Amino acid sequence: MNNNQYNLKPKPVQGDFDRTNLTISSKSKYEDSSWDFSEFEFNPNVKPTASILRFDFELNNGLSFSDEIYKTLKNSFKEIIYSMASSPKGKLPSPATLKKKYSSFRFFFNFIIDNNYSSLKQLSRADTDQYILLVKDQDVHPVTKINQIDVLSNLWKYRKNYSEPISFDALNGQSSQTVASVTRQDKAENKYDFIPDEVCQNLIRSCVKLIREKGIDVALAVQTRDQASLNELIRGKSRANKNRAKTKSLIGLEINNSEVTTLARQMLTCCYVIINFFTGIRASEMLSLGPNTIVIEDRHTWILGSQFKIQKKKRRWMAPEVVHEAFHLAKSLTQSMRDSIDYEIVKTIDEAIIKELTDLKNELFLNWSQKRKHGYIFQSAPQVSNIKSSIHTSLKELVVLFGIKDESGEYWNLHSHQFRRSFVRFMCANAMNIRYLQEHMGHRSLDMTAWYDSDDIELTEEISKQMKEFKTQKLEPIFNGSQKITGAGSENLINERKDYYVGITVTKSKNKFLEDLADDVSLRSTGHSWCMGDSSVGSCTGVVGCMMDVSMTQKCTSALITEEHLPAWEKIKIKNVQLLNSSELGLHQKEALKRVIAETIDPTINALRSSQALS
Repeated sequence: MNNNQYNLKPKPVQGDFDRTNLTISSKSKYEDSSWDFSEFEFNPNVKPTASILRFDFELNNGLSFSDEIYKTLKNSFKEIIYSMASSPKGKLPSPATLKKKYSSFRFFFNFIIDNNYSSLKQLSRADTDQYILLVKDQDVHPVTKINQIDVLSNLWKYRKNYSEPISFDALNGQSSQTVASVTRQDKAENKYDFIPDEVCQNLIRSCVKLIREKGIDVALAVQTRDQASLNELIRGKSRANKNRAKTKSLIGLEINNSEVTTLARQMLTCCYVIINFFTGIRASEMLSLGPNTIVIEDRHTWILGSQFKIQKKKRRWMAPEVVHEAFHLAKSLTQSMRDSIDYEIVKTIDEAIIKELTDLKNELFLNWSQKRKHGYIFQSAPQVSNIKSSIHTSLKELVVLFGIKDESGEYWNLHSHQFRRSFVRFMCANAMNIRYLQEHMGHRSLDMTAWYDSDDIELTEEISKQMKEFKTQKLEPIFNGSQKITGAGSENLINERKDYYVGITVTKSKNKFLEDLADDVSLRSTGHSWCMGDSSVGSCTGVVGCMMDVSMTQKCTSALITEEHLPAWEKIKIKNVQLLNSSELGLHQKEALKRVIAETIDPTINALRSSQALS
């Protein structure tokens, strides 16, 4: 973000601060009770209220911060926020970051008002020490504690820019994280980077079950009800007439108006969850999807959208069949909203509003709303907006509906970005070829240290960590000799193990040896084996290769078969025996099957069933 993002001039260090004529945005001035930074937020997934800072909020004591007795504190609060948004040095905070800092300051100002102070200069070290203890004693997320302690750091940092400032550095030069007594481990343990497997499976299965059991019926009810309402609107009838038309239209469908509204909202959120999880696209990219941005090419489903982190670049993501179901259900659930938008376009003259309506019509995820995202209110027609202002609330509703809880029994704190990370973790855990993942997620580099764009460094680290953990977990029992393995590729790992124990690599600890081995070994699941091939070094053709034909597993040096594959091989044996007894196969085909069973299938099963692991 550029330094002139908000077009604010730094508050002069000396002299009076003329607040009267200062403009914060096109929607607010300095002396207004709220500052609206939404015009500077370019992420379509951020709801409008996330960029509005209010200075007339209710205090713990029941009074309002806008009351005259708190005028000095309110002015100091505004001056600090203004200073943050107008600093001539460094990168300016985004509207979302400003809102987070603002929220922490609200907590702080409630504290000093509860202690009967009317100015920041009245604070002593005893007061700030008491505040620090209060923050540390809270049962809140570690990052929340850091942000609330950081308030004291900012009071000192901007002391020349606000009225009646604090006279000492409450943190004594220490970082907010240190003062908050939050360790890196605390942050890691409390960070919802992804949804745990059991929690995720419960959520996804519940969503799929709901849309398959009730999706068609609810979509039909929504379209029937809303079309009846729109017909009454076009005829110029009253709201009462529209409500009666809605009720009448649902007779015989065994569902009432309230149930339609609730189920439609829950169903649309289920569609959002399914599409988001099974494609792994960013939350902002979800809102770039339109009602017709899905295609089928060569029997593969592709979702089309825009990648906002890379200059709104057009992208497409491969998706499984269930995403096709969810996409078209979402389109059906929101079609009546697009119909109402068409009606508004016809009766609207203002070109700017027509453009807004047209853009809105081209979005997949819509909802009924009392106020449009840009503030236009149409009294004569149904209100439609996108779901960005309600998606987080809807996700929480879904968690409660399906009883999605964590290990402690608390409802899971679901956030849309968790689906992207969970998708990556799922792919890594199932050893999806990294080249496919790179292509699917829309990243450029294949280098192990830079698989993903610099803008996605957090995802890079997550994928790198997850892939190494996954491979180390698979290699450790093999290395320890407790895992039965076979396949032509097993010899390579056995040799690596021997090298370590005879002292060739004795300078490395076992854990370090395994980590290095995990870096060198590729693991790609074929269903009946692990493929260790890597096209970058010429040992395999990669994702478009043979995917390890069973007949090749005892010949190809990239084939590794472990105990976990035994059930798959037992099924392969049953299937091939059945084929031998089939009258539809010729003599030569049966001879080939016998060779595969004798030379590959039986030796593999026997090795995996043997009393001792290979060594």
